[in-house]
Order: sequence, then structure tokens, then C-alpha cells
Amino acid sequence: MPVLGYVGPGGGFAILVGFLAILGGIAAAVFALAGYPVLAVLRRLRCRRPESPPRFRRVVVLGLDGLDPEILDEFLAAGDLPNFRRLAESGAFRRLGTTLPAVSPVAWSSFQTGTNPGKHRIFDFLRRAPHSYRVELASMRIDPPRRIRIGRFGVPLGRARARLHRASRPFWSILGDYGIFSEILQVPITFPPEPFFGACLSGMDVPDLRGTMGTFTCFTDDPALPDAPIGGRTIRVRRDGNRVEGRLAGPEDPLSARPGRELSIPWRLDIARRRLSIGPERVALEVGKWSGWIPLSFRAAPGLGVPGMCQFLLRATDPAFSLFAGPIHVDPARPVLPVSRPLLYSVHLALRHGRFATLGQAEDTWALSQGFLSDDEFLAQARSFHEERARLFLDVLSRNRKGLVVFVLEDPDRVQHMFFRTRDPDHPANRGRDFARYAGVFRDLYRQMDDLLGKTLAAIDERTLLLVLSDHGFGSFRRQVDINAWLLAEGYLALADGAEPGPEPFEGVDWSRTRAYALGMGGIYLNLRGREGSGVVDPGEAADRLAGEIAARLEALVDPESGRRAVRRVHLARDAYRGPYAGEAPDLVAGFERCYRSSWGQVAGKISRTVFSDNTLSWSGDHAFDPEVVPGILFSNRPLAERPPHIQDIAPTVLDAFGVAAPDHMDGRSLLPPV
Repeated sequence: MPVLGYVGPGGGFAILVGFLAILGGIAAAVFALAGYPVLAVLRRLRCRRPESPPRFRRVVVLGLDGLDPEILDEFLAAGDLPNFRRLAESGAFRRLGTTLPAVSPVAWSSFQTGTNPGKHRIFDFLRRAPHSYRVELASMRIDPPRRIRIGRFGVPLGRARARLHRASRPFWSILGDYGIFSEILQVPITFPPEPFFGACLSGMDVPDLRGTMGTFTCFTDDPALPDAPIGGRTIRVRRDGNRVEGRLAGPEDPLSARPGRELSIPWRLDIARRRLSIGPERVALEVGKWSGWIPLSFRAAPGLGVPGMCQFLLRATDPAFSLFAGPIHVDPARPVLPVSRPLLYSVHLALRHGRFATLGQAEDTWALSQGFLSDDEFLAQARSFHEERARLFLDVLSRNRKGLVVFVLEDPDRVQHMFFRTRDPDHPANRGRDFARYAGVFRDLYRQMDDLLGKTLAAIDERTLLLVLSDHGFGSFRRQVDINAWLLAEGYLALADGAEPGPEPFEGVDWSRTRAYALGMGGIYLNLRGREGSGVVDPGEAADRLAGEIAARLEALVDPESGRRAVRRVHLARDAYRGPYAGEAPDLVAGFERCYRSSWGQVAGKISRTVFSDNTLSWSGDHAFDPEVVPGILFSNRPLAERPPHIQDIAPTVLDAFGVAAPDHMDGRSLLPPV
């Protein structure tokens, strides 16, 4: 599969589920729940006392991923956002400084830890293994269990282990040392959830049941739909009168001795009655409307199944047939992966509110970009997920009257990515499309956020500190810049004799003649001797000289179509990052001007010969520009210090609200005025 986890569906990595591990995990969760009162008493006896009297009884942090200050100002001036207006007038409203690069995994990691990336270790969506140049997900990995082969079965010894790569402690973990309880809902880069005094439902980077960042399936007889879409599968089907049948592929078989063998479940659709049969479920479908969550069980052996859930969309029956199946989510009511901590927390939420999306990047962005979903179908999906998430948050807010509540809503980011073209008439993605029909999408989105804010304000009292923030802003993404193509043209990167760029990351590269290569949202690595597997650049003065040369030349790069510079500034890692993990960062990071971004292929480490190209995808907006171009927003129901705030300041601010001193390793400072 293509390595595209950085933008949503498509990034694949193997995950194996052992049934004994599932049952053991549930048993452990039940045992932990039974012993929770005793553990709570022991924790109270051991907990530390705050250094100062708490300023507030409760702190609520509402994260609205990607909400942009300039767009917000526009709608505030038009009178569309009364609750944001009220909060700005009674408390504070500021631009919020963001991270380098200005992307969600980096920014939300700095939000959690109060540190720069050199201390929390997340520098992008993707990272490379320096010795092998292999491209990996930066935030986490899942290691399958060892197996022993018994006949045609592969018996897992133990369970798959998920590991979070983010370093440093989140502020809610520190609060737990002081006996302060926290509920953390869908904050990015919290999978797998870490132990702390509280409950957590993980957010971005929770995989689907196949172990990917979201793989959709389209069952169709429409020849216009592509055979091998990015982030999904096309399965060609035939009709038999009013009947269509197929099989939905699921997770890897945990009991197979043959790696890669997938479990699947048969389905049948009666077209005349619009009735879908899948497993024991019988579901009535309506053309153009999502089904809601359908529980599934993928049978691996008699009496043993891997549970999951999925949504279906019957897109058309005539003249072409098209049945869309979204990614198979971990079922929160029957979790086979630790999507929450304690494990039964997701079960508890599902019992109260019904099933909800658990995939870290749930909206099917690649399906929209490739014509497998329409604009209206995507927006309906996004609205449905918003309602699920908001319902969970408002319920927790009503029950948790003291301590900390943190909730991050990611649908503003997804909708702006896919519909920024509606704010930019000249965007290449608008060619041949009716973009004017969706001119109200942004106003509706920001009003939706204002409505959620209004309900939040109604649920808090004078003893609650409310912080509302976004991790970055947004802008139009018109032109792609392939840094690897530029490095190739300028002689910094070399292909093997006779080789041509291929579809795999770094395919065809001659490392013995390559001095620099690019990966991710503007990251450039020097091929250092002693660090990279086939390094040729000497560390020290030679490396510094090469980095300076590349930075100067890249900052002068001009788009021949517009005559504009594409790169605002190239940041050197030694100046941008500090901490024990700074050596894992890219050696240089290109901070792009607005409208320019790393090309789709280059982000995943692919090579091409085209430096500049139009971005014609529905994914028409972005924020992976220079951080000065895309600050986030920060609102508070209390006055804040006058200095410019940064996302690193949120963690020490929350600690200060409870009277807890920020640890010395934190880079941020409290934004609350001195007492």
C-alpha cells in the first residue's frame, strides 16, 4: 500500500490480533475496574500536594483542529459567530503560535507536553529509518506477536504490541501525580493510550481493523471508477437479476500460518428491496444515504471472530452499480485494540451513546478526491461524525464537574482541506467543477463550531477555566513543490545508472552519490556518513556548509508559472529544535509560502522529475506552510498575559490553573496573569 498515512487513508502497517490477547485484555480491564476504588484510595494517599492553591476547580480545553484566525475574523465581523464574539469580549482572543512544521501530529504533541519537537520526538507525519531509508509512521508502530506453526495454523505467542513514539509526559499525566482526575477525548497522538489517573479515548493515528490509516472499498460495475485507488480498493461485481454479492475484506487472519491472509465476510444486496445482508445483520439502504454503523464479525475459526464495524453507502443501482464501504473501524463496544484507557472506557461510552467512529482520521478524504464519494456524500459523513464526537464531549462535560476535560474535534481540519477550493475561484481543483454551489460550506462549518462553543459555555461555571484553541490555521494549496525533483535536478540527489523514478519511496536512488533527500512536509535530510546506512556527507563543517548552500538556493526557488518564490524560509534543525531527540529531526525544513506545499509523492519519499505542478485534487487547502503564515487561535474565558502565546504554553497554563508548577523541561510558560 502507498505510504500516505500523513493525510488520511492509505498508510499501511501490519497488525495481528490474537484472540487470547483480546479475552485477556477484557478480563484485565474487568479486574482493574473491580479494584479501582482501592487503587483510587492508594493514589490519594501517595499523591503530591500542589505548590500553590488551585485557581480553578475545573479546566476545560476545547481543541478545534485547523480553525483559522483570518476566516474567524471574517465571520465575526459578519455577526455569524455570537458565542465566539461573547468569549472574545469577556475573556481573550489571540493568534496562537504553532510548530515547525505546522501539522497536527507535531503541534498537538507540543500542546500535550509543553515542549518543542526536540523533546517530544514527533517531527512530521512520517519519519525514515536512517540505516535502511525505510519510511515509517512517525507517531506509533504496532509489532505483531511471534507465532508458532501448527499445521495450517499460526498460533500467536502473546499479543500485538502498540508503541507510542511520542516522548515527554502530557500535562494530564502530571496532574495525576497530584490526584487530579482527567478525561481526554480524541486528542491526536494518544494511541496507544498511556497510563495516568483518568480516562482517555484516543484520537489521530488509531488504525482501522486492517491496520491502516483507513482503507475504503467500492463494489461496482462502473468502468469509470479506477481499479487501484489510493487509500482504497475497487472490487468489480456482477449483477444476477436483482441480486449483487461480494466479500468485504477485513483484518489479517490471526490464526493463519500464512502471513498476509485476510479474513473476509460475505454480503448480499437485494437491489429491488434495497436490503443489505452481511453476517447476521439485515440493513435497509437508501440510495445516497449512509447506513449508520453495522457491527461485523470476521470468522477465523469456529466460534471465534474478530469484531469490527463499518458504514455502507449505496451510491447508485442504475445504470451502474456502486456500493461504498467505509474503513472497518475498531468497534468501541467490542474493542480488539486499546482505543481507550481503561479498555472498558470505550465500551462505557458506546453503551451510553451508541457506536461511534474510532479511526483516527475517519473522514474518507481520498475517496472524495478520486470520485468514489461526491461532495454531498462526504459532507454528510463529516456532519455525522461531528454529531457523534460532540455528543461524547457534552456528556463528559455534564458529568465531570471537577478536574480536567480535554476534547479535540478534527472535522474542521478535514472539511477545510477538502473545500478550500470554494474560497479560491482560481484554484486548479475548480476546473470543470461547480464550486460555487458549495460557497456556504465554510460559513456553515464555523457556525457549527460556534454552536458547540455555545453549548460548552452553558455547561461551565465561574470556577471553570475554558481554553478554546486550534493547532494551526489554513490556506489555499494550489501548487505542489517536489523537493526531491529539485534535489535531483541540482545534483544533490542521484539515481542509479539507467534507473528512473518509481512508485516506491526512494526507488532507484543511488545513495553512494546522493548528498540530500526529502521526506514529509518540507523535511530534508543530509545523507550523513555514520548516521545514514550509506552516508557520504561528512558530519561537522562539511555538513553545515552543504545545509547552508541548500537552504540559500531553495529560498531563491521561483515558480516559473507565477514568478513567485515558493519557499518563505528554510529552517536549520540546529536552530529550530533543542532537546534529546533533536538529532532525529530533518536537517532542514522548508517553510513554504501560502499556496505552495510539498508534492503528494515527495511527502512519502517518492522521486519525480517535475519540480512544480498544479494541485488538482479536492484536497485543496492545507497548513503545511511556514508557521508564521498559519497561526492558530486561542480563546479564553479569563484574561491572559499580554505576550504572544504559543501552543507550547497551553500545558504549563493548565498546570498553573491547578496550582501545579510546570516541570523544568517544559519550554512553554503559563499564560495566566500572576496572582
